[in-house]
Amino acid sequence: MAAIGEGALAAPGAGSLRLVRVEGFEAPEVLAPGDEDAYRRRFCSLLMDDARSRRGGLGQVTWAVNARGEALAVKRLLPAEGAAAGSRGCQEALERAFAEEYEGHRRVSGLKGFPRLYGRGTVDGAPALIMEWVEGETLEHAARALAVDGEGRLSPLTAARLSRDLFELLARMDLVEGGFSHRDVTPANVMVCTTLQPLAAQVEEGVFDLRLVDFGSAAVGERRATSLTEAWGAPRGATPEYAPPEMLTEDVAEAVAARAGAAVDVYAAAGVAQRLLTGRPPFDLASDVRSPYRCKTEDVPAPLTCAHEAATDLGAVLAGEPEVAVALSHAVADAGGAPGPDRAREALCAVDAQLAGLVGPCLAPKPKDRPSAAAVRDGLTAFCRQYAPNLGRALRGEALDPAVLGEGATRVADRSRRAAAVLRGVARAACGLVWAAVLASAALLADGARATVATGAGPEDVLVPGWAVALLLAAPTLAAYAARGRNGDRGWGLAAGSAALVGASLLVMGAGAVVDLASGEVAAALAAALAACAAAAWCPMAIGYALSPRRRRARAGRRAARDGLPAGEDDAQDGAEPLGLAS
Repeated sequence: MAAIGEGALAAPGAGSLRLVRVEGFEAPEVLAPGDEDAYRRRFCSLLMDDARSRRGGLGQVTWAVNARGEALAVKRLLPAEGAAAGSRGCQEALERAFAEEYEGHRRVSGLKGFPRLYGRGTVDGAPALIMEWVEGETLEHAARALAVDGEGRLSPLTAARLSRDLFELLARMDLVEGGFSHRDVTPANVMVCTTLQPLAAQVEEGVFDLRLVDFGSAAVGERRATSLTEAWGAPRGATPEYAPPEMLTEDVAEAVAARAGAAVDVYAAAGVAQRLLTGRPPFDLASDVRSPYRCKTEDVPAPLTCAHEAATDLGAVLAGEPEVAVALSHAVADAGGAPGPDRAREALCAVDAQLAGLVGPCLAPKPKDRPSAAAVRDGLTAFCRQYAPNLGRALRGEALDPAVLGEGATRVADRSRRAAAVLRGVARAACGLVWAAVLASAALLADGARATVATGAGPEDVLVPGWAVALLLAAPTLAAYAARGRNGDRGWGLAAGSAALVGASLLVMGAGAVVDLASGEVAAALAAALAACAAAAWCPMAIGYALSPRRRRARAGRRAARDGLPAGEDDAQDGAEPLGLAS
């Protein structure tokens, strides 16, 4: 594993370097006959700094430099330890595993996001791999530096961006011919390379230069025939806190057969994402007496409680995420009000809640139920791209743009949301035209009609003005929409509007009772016009409520409960629940 580690390695000094020879050097690729000697000379004599060493899987990784000044990583196989020390069989198994690590690394060498492998040989009598030195820090160390609270949580936006770039690495591995899986994706095996940009600059830009390292547990194409853990009890294989259930048992044939699939890494990467978002892996294995396999197949992961939801002091958290704080201030200004801290927290949590629909499905116990790495990457990309606009939508009480698994699913959700919005608009326009036409026709019909009005002095003959008729017919509609306000997506908003519409219509009918129109036909036409205006006013309210994002989300939840699906998956299709601002 080519890594600096936790920042504890000493800087190279002139007195700490020693010259080593790489015996029996072998290049990972077939070279042209004229290039072999030059390539071998490039890596056969190295200056190695033992002060810059760390443990990495089966070996020890040490910083080195060649005659060209290229920084390299030399990974030497460590001898067996414990009860197996000195056992020839165990040492041979270690060497076979080290050779398999070389073959696995060779598959991804040259892909962006993976250290380049230059070859192998023997150093100080031990098998060794020569690879690119990745200057930077592990994601485990970076996460501690970037935490915005005492529990180790990152800003949800920063965590989503890191997770997006991690799933991008897994999506690239899916392109390897014959298949390839890392099988030990953990924060310690993901490097943030700082050769071109320091960590702070990458956080500011929102794009991270990640490298996946340590291929000691990798599988190429199909499961290995031997296992060090099975034969010798060596500490090798997936890290239990992040490993999927199939990597944690030898007793379930179906699980063992699934170990080489891409779903193994999807599960582990989702565990890393949850660690970044919540400060902890999805399962607390240390406090449970059951086996890790049982914990991960019998229990559900810990809830995704992000920094904004958990914060006792939201301002302190926002101080550690200036980009989100600026986006929130712009959203508040655009919302035309000054919502308090509770309102701001509610908006932030509504946006953050979309992450549950992206991370949760990856932690399914069965590999076949997990999405592809590319689908998760696309969902996280949409979440990051829409984060600031969605904050504004949440504060304004609008539906959020969805962030769901896969680009195709996002397009389907977008089409559904746009179709509902178009239908609501068409209903409003059609009913508005009917309402205006009825109102105008009634005003023209009644204008100048003779009527008798009962007054205290006795009956009085008058000519009915058309504008007065139009005002009376419009009054119930105006009362209904004033009572409903901005709560059309709530049942009580529809009920308040309907009650006001009926009550105002009855008042208009009562007012009409004191006016005796000379023409019975005109009186009947005005009664019909009142009913038509009320119907034209009520229909858009009912359609808007039925097609509101809140109602669609409730229907999705009922479907999920009926079908036995996680509610978060269906919820994500319609976006987070909109926040209704007070009128």
